[in-house]
Amino acid sequence: MGCGASGPEPTVVPCTPRQATGESVAPRESGTDSAAASVLAEAKTRLPGGCAASPASLPVRQPKAQATTRVDDHDPDDEGYELLAQARQAWEDGDLPTAESLARRACDAMREGSRDHGVSEASLTALAHLAAVLHACGNCAEAEAACRDALSGRDALLGADHADTLCSCAALACLLHGRGQLEEAEVHCRRALDGRQRTLGGEHPDTARVAANLSALLYARERYEEMEAVTRESLEIRERMLGPDHTDTLSAVSSLAASLHGQGRFLEAEALAARTAIGRARSLGSDHPQTLAAHAQVSYLRSQERSRAASVTGEAASDDAGSDDAGSDAEPEARA
Repeated sequence: MGCGASGPEPTVVPCTPRQATGESVAPRESGTDSAAASVLAEAKTRLPGGCAASPASLPVRQPKAQATTRVDDHDPDDEGYELLAQARQAWEDGDLPTAESLARRACDAMREGSRDHGVSEASLTALAHLAAVLHACGNCAEAEAACRDALSGRDALLGADHADTLCSCAALACLLHGRGQLEEAEVHCRRALDGRQRTLGGEHPDTARVAANLSALLYARERYEEMEAVTRESLEIRERMLGPDHTDTLSAVSSLAASLHGQGRFLEAEALAARTAIGRARSLGSDHPQTLAAHAQVSYLRSQERSRAASVTGEAASDDAGSDDAGSDAEPEARA
């Protein structure tokens, strides 16, 4: 259930809740023949923190005081919050069709309340969550429309630098990345990163995640030198804040290896891939799929360097042979 176009890496990545809620769209780790893609892969088991579209951060409505509520009262907002809570549970249970149905009903209920009170923060949260579920289900055209509406509404209601606005911005960037709309995706990703840096600082985990998204976008656009600069900065922060073997730190190491691979700097990339493999073996175990994939990348990059070295050696030998031939041709002329 992918939503990619016929572009680079994101086309092989299925829509997942991780991507739909603002985390990096990264190439999957799938073997040595796709190593240039897979060394960039981020950990795939987390939802990004601080994103209002993620199930873990959906708001929980406090019940109204019983003394002020009649039995026959119907409050669309209360119904919407209850449906959102059910949608969150369905998401966490992996039941995406039910999550989608409940999210749609929540949006309808919140929309009914908006007719009386205007667009609310809760209704925009419901819309953002629906976008995430639609993305996860592979309905990426509708997900994009919902995500754009959520971002537009949050811009107007909450302001450009509100955490939820920036989360919608990052989510839209990831969705567009997955659909191959890389230029616009980069615009939204840079906006989200600038906003996170202003409001949270450069060393906040949410800022680091958006920086990882930008790194993946630059990789997809084959701008490897820019990617290297962004990733080195992110890696320095993660090493300092999280330690050398943290999952996020090793993901940054892997991304840096990808940027160097793209520049043909295979020896440096190999060293970083080896560091990733060793770190993942310590933290995840030697038989973990990510550890095995990292070892495969080491082998692949080593073979790339050998091929490069053999090519250089072959060219040098050819040049030497050409020089000998030129010398033998020149000798008769000199004697003449």
